[in-house]
Amino acid sequence: MFKPLTLLFVSSLLLASPELIQGKLASKKQFLSTVQISSVCTATKISEYLFITAAHCIVNSNNELRKTYTTNLNLNTHFAETYNVKIESIRIHPSYTTELKKRIKYGLYTSGVSLSSYDVGVIRVNSKTPKIKIAKLYFEFIDLKKNVYILGFGCEKSTKEKREGKGRLKYNLNRTVGYNKITKNIHELDAKKAFVFNIFTNGNQFDRSSASLCHGDSGGGLFLKETQSLIGINSYFLFKDNKGVSAINTHTRISELKDWIKSLLHLDKSLENTLKDL
Repeated sequence: MFKPLTLLFVSSLLLASPELIQGKLASKKQFLSTVQISSVCTATKISEYLFITAAHCIVNSNNELRKTYTTNLNLNTHFAETYNVKIESIRIHPSYTTELKKRIKYGLYTSGVSLSSYDVGVIRVNSKTPKIKIAKLYFEFIDLKKNVYILGFGCEKSTKEKREGKGRLKYNLNRTVGYNKITKNIHELDAKKAFVFNIFTNGNQFDRSSASLCHGDSGGGLFLKETQSLIGINSYFLFKDNKGVSAINTHTRISELKDWIKSLLHLDKSLENTLKDL
C-alpha cells in the first residue's frame, strides 16, 4: 500500500539495539491521538468520532473502496487500547478523487497522485474511543526549516519489507525542506506543484538523523514540535537509489484544508469545544 518509518542509524555501536535501528519507540504517554487502522495504515483522531488518514489508504489505484473499510474499523494503539468500531461514513478530499480519475482515464501512473492533490480521507465512526485523545489542528502554512515529528506504525527496515499485522508506533524529529530537494526525482515545475500540496521532510538517505516513511506509515500525522499540533498527513516518498529507504518524505498539507475539515467537524454535534480552538 504505502509508506512508513524507516530509521536507520549507521554506527556499528548501535546495531545491538533494535529500538534504535527501527527508530525511537513512542512511550505510552506520547502521541495519544495516533492509531493504527485495520493493521494497514496510520491515522489521527481529530474529533470524538473522526479519524484523518491518507486517501490512498482508503481507496485503491482504481478508485475503489478497499475491503478493509467497508463495515468496521479496527483501531490499535501503542498504549494497549484496541477498539472495533462501525464505520458510519468516509469522505475523500475531492482533489484526490479528481486527480486519480484523470490518471485512470488517460492510463497514467497512479501512485504519484499524492504529489498533485490533497491525499486525505476522513473516516467517521459510530462509537466513542475515550482513551484515544483528540489532536490539536494547526492550519498555518508551514515553510522550511521547521522542527517536526514524523511518526507511524509502518515497516522498520525498508520499503522492500513485507509488513503485516500490528506495528509499533515510532517517531523521529525531522526538519522541513524545500522543493529543490526533489528536483532530481521529478521536473522542477512538478516539484513546485508538489510543494503546494505537500510538506517535504528529509529522509534517512539525505540525513542520517532523519526518519524515512515506509509502508504502513501512510496516513500518519506530521506534528509541529513547537505547538505539538497536526500539520500534515504522511502521503508519499521519493528515493535516490534502490535500497528501499526514502530520501524525501512528503506529507499532505492541512493548511489549505481548513474549510473542508471544519465542514466535516460541524457535522459532529459533539465538537463545540474543538471548533472553538480552530
